[in-house]
Amino acid sequence: MARQFRATGPEAQTHAGKAYAGLLLGALLTSALGASMAIMLWSWALPQPLALASEWRVWLCTSFVGILLIAPLVTAFAGFRVQRSGGMGTAQFVAGATTLLMFWRSTKPFT
Repeated sequence: MARQFRATGPEAQTHAGKAYAGLLLGALLTSALGASMAIMLWSWALPQPLALASEWRVWLCTSFVGILLIAPLVTAFAGFRVQRSGGMGTAQFVAGATTLLMFWRSTKPFT
């Protein structure tokens, strides 16, 4: 969605502000839809009464932050193509692999 908002102006300048606004708007809409669907399922599956407004707000915030954390990683690998030669450089591959390992390590509990 952010790339659609990245229109070029009359002097072929890109408007990065529109791209960032598109990213934030897309993340907010996706988070709100996901939170609403999760709360509907959550209220149907659990018999005890819940504080649905606070559950929805927590789900919205965590999804929004998660999308903003993952979006740069997805866009960084958007142009990745496996090739025998002329593909991604070693420095770019190592940077991506390091980022992947950091995200993977953040999901594991410290022992």
